[in-house]
Amino acid sequence: TSKIHVCVDGHGLPLSVLVTAGQCSDAAHVGQLLDAIDVPRPSRGRPRKRPSSVRVDRAYGARHYRQQIQA
Repeated sequence: TSKIHVCVDGHGLPLSVLVTAGQCSDAAHVGQLLDAIDVPRPSRGRPRKRPSSVRVDRAYGARHYRQQIQA
């Protein structure tokens, strides 16, 4: 089996997608999922790599995962 992890913006548009084995933890790949974000800026400049805020479910509540999200 496999799991599809998706990071979306406030309108539900996908920012990054990651497919993993079905047996692994949802939160184990949060760093990879956030690192895959590449949002072009409307003007000149480097693309945004991290969102200004993140909403996640309870699986991401451990300190280790919160630190990855805040990094």
